[in-house]
Amino acid sequence: QMPEVNLTEEDIKRGTLVNPAWYICEFISVAEKPSKAGDSITTHLGLKIIGYERGLDTPFRGVPVTDYVSEKAQGKWKPIIEAIYKENVKPGKSYPMTAEVLVGKRVGVFIGNDQYNNQMVNRDRCIIDPRNIVSRTNR
Repeated sequence: QMPEVNLTEEDIKRGTLVNPAWYICEFISVAEKPSKAGDSITTHLGLKIIGYERGLDTPFRGVPVTDYVSEKAQGKWKPIIEAIYKENVKPGKSYPMTAEVLVGKRVGVFIGNDQYNNQMVNRDRCIIDPRNIVSRTNR
């Protein structure tokens, strides 16, 4: 007997190769996991595409993308903190970056394409405050 499979819209859209561009994305999950080497913790940030910058719709709406922040590269949090907290990062100040804080928040993300295991995949290049996208886009 064959098992029944029930796919969500997210399941179907996962792996869809998007056009390189700035997108408005929404955080959908946050999870800490051991690194592949097992010597540090990596935060997995799940996002989904909401639209293009300036509120323009996109055929890639709903495509999930994942960003990773290693505890060995804490500086990668800086633009994410600035996008969420709407302030410049202050040294020594604590910024909670939990699911309770992030899920549902929208950020600007440049998503490009990259090759991984001989296959083209989406790779986010930068997460910023969505209010700053218009001045940074070249479309």
